[in-house]
Amino acid sequence: MVCLSPEPDGGHEVRLGNATLVAGECARAPEGERGGSIRVTVTGPDRTTDTRWIRAPRGKMTRLQIEQGRAQVQSRSRCDSLPFW
Repeated sequence: MVCLSPEPDGGHEVRLGNATLVAGECARAPEGERGGSIRVTVTGPDRTTDTRWIRAPRGKMTRLQIEQGRAQVQSRSRCDSLPFW
């Protein structure tokens, strides 16, 4: 599972595989898929893009935050640990 931090909400859109996230949203891998690296593309409000690969391990929630137009891994924890923000 990958979640995008609700803060800061600068109008960025994050594309992970077939999912598109905005601030505060999460995406889960399709059933039967396993963890690994996933390509993340950030599109800013001015339509500039930045693409990079992040690790999204199986059984972990990966939290992303947008910093200077790039997706940065904020933290990782087991999927069953709460709260996630």
